[in-house]
Amino acid sequence: MSIASIVYRALLVTGAAGFAVPGAFAQGDGSGTDNLDLLRTGYGSDFCEPAMLCHTAREGAEGSSVTVQASGQAPTPQPVQPAPAMPPRPAFAPQPALSDPAPRFSEPVPLFDTELSVTLRGSYAVEDGDSSYAASVTPGAQFSYARDDLAADLRLSAGLVYVGDEAVEVEDGVAEFNLTRNFGSTRRLGLQAALAVGQEDPTGLDADADVETEPLRVSGNVDATLSQDFARANVTVSGGVLRETVSPTTLSDGTIVYNDAENLTAISGGVRLGYALTPIVGVFAAADVEREDFDAVSDDLGASRNGWNYALRGGFSGNWSDVVTLEASIGAGRRTFDDAALSTVDTVLYGAALGFNPDATTQLRLSFDTRIAPGTDGASATVNYALALEGDYTVNSWLGLRGSASALWQEAADSDAVIRTYQAGIGADVALGANTTLALDYGYGLKEDSEADPQISDEHRVSAGVTLRY
Repeated sequence: MSIASIVYRALLVTGAAGFAVPGAFAQGDGSGTDNLDLLRTGYGSDFCEPAMLCHTAREGAEGSSVTVQASGQAPTPQPVQPAPAMPPRPAFAPQPALSDPAPRFSEPVPLFDTELSVTLRGSYAVEDGDSSYAASVTPGAQFSYARDDLAADLRLSAGLVYVGDEAVEVEDGVAEFNLTRNFGSTRRLGLQAALAVGQEDPTGLDADADVETEPLRVSGNVDATLSQDFARANVTVSGGVLRETVSPTTLSDGTIVYNDAENLTAISGGVRLGYALTPIVGVFAAADVEREDFDAVSDDLGASRNGWNYALRGGFSGNWSDVVTLEASIGAGRRTFDDAALSTVDTVLYGAALGFNPDATTQLRLSFDTRIAPGTDGASATVNYALALEGDYTVNSWLGLRGSASALWQEAADSDAVIRTYQAGIGADVALGANTTLALDYGYGLKEDSEADPQISDEHRVSAGVTLRY
């Protein structure tokens, strides 16, 4: 065999070995462990040097982020590196956490929670040039229960008020129970029951100089709502019953006036259909009906106000990441009476509510609503327009500020009588300790009544109170 033949056969054998043994040459076919591109998926999405002009693509089949090169960019030459001492980690291996993981065991959230409180408050009021002082004590308690699909709470409070040389009166006596039950992720049931007991403020804007003892009003109601989601659609059905009684009024001359005509029993029901056009904006339609029955014929009207209330509304709602919430509606309302001598009341119903919550320290809410209510002082019914603005701002851990303004127009349905009430106030809550809060408030009220004498009255009120919670 010639020398040339021997050299030719040696070259063939060497070339075959190069194909059979990957990595025998530094460049190879790119599949060797010295190729950094094969190791990149083991470093997570943060492995991206500036010269690579790369970005993070969507997750791969294994759920790990994959780094890819920007389209149209020429690959950056990589220097030859020796094989690592340890084999590369597979792409699907667990990645190190970017932040400290949550502890394996967290403290359990208590199912039951109890809070007891007592509030001591004093106020000084000036109404039409006459001044008065009132002191009150209000004990309260709250009991709550919560789990994944059920939440319930019970709140109790009762205020005893001493006004000047007047007798002690009951103010803001409330017992309220709320329950929410979730049946899966698409169905919710809500129950609410409340009992309220109180007397009108003898020094307030609605006070009557001829009244010696204000009547005691007792009101109780039970309401239920059931909501069901169907993809983008939502249906809510509601129902409730209300009972309100008013005790006799004692006048300054000793006369007793019975208020049986104000004792009311009401049964209501409604349905609301909603549809989400987008994850932010939705539309809805709502229909409500209510039956009202009074215990006696009204003396000032000479007829019974028993009848039906109907309301039909349509509108839209919006929710921008819980920062801005909006709902607006328009509809028609009707009030009919069993007594043929009383005319049916028809009106246009307007409603709007705007909320702004940029962060946990600031809450603003603006609302406007229209409704038909039972009338007083010779009116069969009134059309009420209510406008309200509320705001809260938490300055720091020990100081909170709040303010409110409202306006109420009450237009008699069968006469030109109009009652306008305007109120505004500011307040501050100061934390004196872990369980003690000081509340400071100033409020102003103005009332215009075309049928009263005088027609205009106003009130300034300054109050301060301390609340202890345990």
